[in-house]
Amino acid sequence: MMTRPRLFLTWATLSVLTAASTALHFSGLPAQITGSFILLAAWIKARLILLDYLELRGIPGWSAGLQFCLFILIALLLTLFLAA
Repeated sequence: MMTRPRLFLTWATLSVLTAASTALHFSGLPAQITGSFILLAAWIKARLILLDYLELRGIPGWSAGLQFCLFILIALLLTLFLAA
């Protein structure tokens, strides 16, 4: 079960990553840098949601499998984004 401090820390991290992604979008940096950081933030956010909100942290098989699939998906998206 997720404790209240862990829930707050996860929520705060998700909020900071969302704000950082929005700030990066409007920063004027090159698209390759901005897009890469936004995809990295999306990967971290997805991991937090899977592990903490869906409480998969304590289930090793499902946790590892979903994290691997998520990593492959983000790696594929990043490769396609940088190749374009």
